[in-house]
Amino acid sequence: MAGLSDTLGKAVLLLKDTIGEKSGGLMTGYKKKEVPVLRGALLILTSSNYPHSAAEGKPAHNYSVFKDDITLYCSAEDVVPLANYEFQILSGISTLGARYDAFIDDTLDWGSKLKVDDAVYVGLPIRLLVLGVPTSANAGAKARVRWIGVLPGELGVKFGIEITVICLLSYYLPSPLIFI
Repeated sequence: MAGLSDTLGKAVLLLKDTIGEKSGGLMTGYKKKEVPVLRGALLILTSSNYPHSAAEGKPAHNYSVFKDDITLYCSAEDVVPLANYEFQILSGISTLGARYDAFIDDTLDWGSKLKVDDAVYVGLPIRLLVLGVPTSANAGAKARVRWIGVLPGELGVKFGIEITVICLLSYYLPSPLIFI
């Protein structure tokens, strides 16, 4: 098992909400301010054994939020280390809640095993006009994975899919549909 010194600079996923410090700019006199850091944030380990952790009786480590100027201190039980492929897939998920859910419900494991030409099922929220009234509905789509990779200027792995069949799940609608 790798020691902590071997994991410096490695990515972890935050498992619970906490408070971090954001460096202030010239307008604030470079004062740091407290900011919330929500579960699902990707963190990079920057140093270990935060001085105040001994007083609390548990080791804490210094992390920085990936692609942000926020530092925080938390214990090892508040984070989970990520393998490189896990980091690549999770960094492609834009919302913290969806990123956390993907890790917790094994979607990450499923996504890491996808290959080009695999059949997938995609849930789609859609807006419809039903008898002239805008309506929300859920649709399911059968699709095929056509591309897996990184887009220029974007973070993380993205999946390109080709939708083959759309089925409405929420409504049986005998009237003509207009998608908006």
